[in-house]
Amino acid sequence: MSAKMSLATESETTSSEQETAKEEITSRRKYLIGPFVFLHTLTLTLYNTSINLYYPYHVGRELFPNESVTKEKSSLCQSRTNSSSTNEQIVQSVVAEYSVYAAISMGFPCLISNILLGSMSDRYGRKQLLIIPTLGLLVAQIIVVVFMYVSVDLYYFLLPSIILAGFGDIFAVFQISLSYISDITEASKKRTFGIALLELSGDIGVLLGQIIAGYLIQSLGYTLTVLFTCIVKSANLINIVLLPSSVPSTKSQWSCKVVIRSLKESFQFYYSIEFSGSRWKYNLCLIIFIIGNMTVIGRDNVETLYIISPPFCFTPVLVGWFNATKAVMQLIIPMILIRVFLKFWSNEFITVFGAISGLSYFVVETLARSTLTLFLAPVFGFGLVLGFVIIRAIVSVETPGNKQGALYGGLAAIQTIFAFFGSMVFSAIYKNTVHTNKRIFLIFIIVLLVVTLIMSIILYMKSRSRIKQYTLKSKEIDIAATEHIERY
Repeated sequence: MSAKMSLATESETTSSEQETAKEEITSRRKYLIGPFVFLHTLTLTLYNTSINLYYPYHVGRELFPNESVTKEKSSLCQSRTNSSSTNEQIVQSVVAEYSVYAAISMGFPCLISNILLGSMSDRYGRKQLLIIPTLGLLVAQIIVVVFMYVSVDLYYFLLPSIILAGFGDIFAVFQISLSYISDITEASKKRTFGIALLELSGDIGVLLGQIIAGYLIQSLGYTLTVLFTCIVKSANLINIVLLPSSVPSTKSQWSCKVVIRSLKESFQFYYSIEFSGSRWKYNLCLIIFIIGNMTVIGRDNVETLYIISPPFCFTPVLVGWFNATKAVMQLIIPMILIRVFLKFWSNEFITVFGAISGLSYFVVETLARSTLTLFLAPVFGFGLVLGFVIIRAIVSVETPGNKQGALYGGLAAIQTIFAFFGSMVFSAIYKNTVHTNKRIFLIFIIVLLVVTLIMSIILYMKSRSRIKQYTLKSKEIDIAATEHIERY
């Protein structure tokens, strides 16, 4: 009798929590998810730009104290004299080697945390889990400020990087935020638009961060710039407090079985019989998503080294403006035009367009020999990121609502491991070719994007043929029904 009463009480509690969650979803405070993502990407962009430019500056100062950059606003090309032309290449080789170790050390903890956080957000709520990556970035920033102030050896910076990765990094923020969007939108083009708006919030944060990063470094230096990001990041905790819950948390306890179940739930879409009808689409999207993250995210560190060296010799301010141009052309404009694209094109065709744009970007960047030509690369490749954003929407529409967290958890884990894998591969290639032909990593990316284009075309053609089949079947059913009625 008491057991029945207990079960009834738990059922009433769960139903009341669900009602509360539904009421909270109607609150306008749910739109705070946009400002939250904006502030997180803003501070993360400032942080990443600062440390990526600090590494070669710090190594040059340590290895060549008599010839190194005397001011933090200077270009890497000024860190050497005419009689020592190989110093810049040595600095780049050392930093590229460090990037390989950083990618290896960050990959595994970030992978595990993202696998767990996705399914945990289904169980314990999106709002609660957003605190974890937020605190991870804040702790990493504080440690970096201390390390920069005391000028420690380069490899000590692996510690804050591992902490950031262990707390989920940006991948956890996006997978939980995307699950939140899935909770408050319908499984239709409205969800695609909602995902695009969330991406736009993050893109604006990236844009603003890229623009002001160079000027902050120029005026404040690296240490105070990262300290500034700590202060701004702290304000984002207020957003989490005000954000309403989208799903009620459960009373179930955490255990090893839950961990194993989380792993299984995150990857079930690609092998489970339950999804046999759409498994082909999940797996094609997976290939496109993997290559996209290797090239779009994994290349960042190496690309920075590439543009601060001859023949471009970008200063921190120019690096900021180049990255801002990329953000405008590849992130902001496509997200603004997403409704126009969706009006005339299917989700699958947009992935084809994105692959073509990506190829255009890297071909122009490979051929570029001047600053003007390099700045034209993002213009030619303005749809580079669009296809990979749409991939999330394609698989989200195919997935039941109660498995959105698991889906995004798996995608975040895949995104994590292949972003770091791409960083490791491109850094290793750059390290070994910087003295001969440092454009080799760009040629390798072009080859990968050709594969993406082929997969995107297959996805589009197969989806289109299935739609025609369904249309023909529905017409046959209508004809059969009409004949049946006429008999009577």
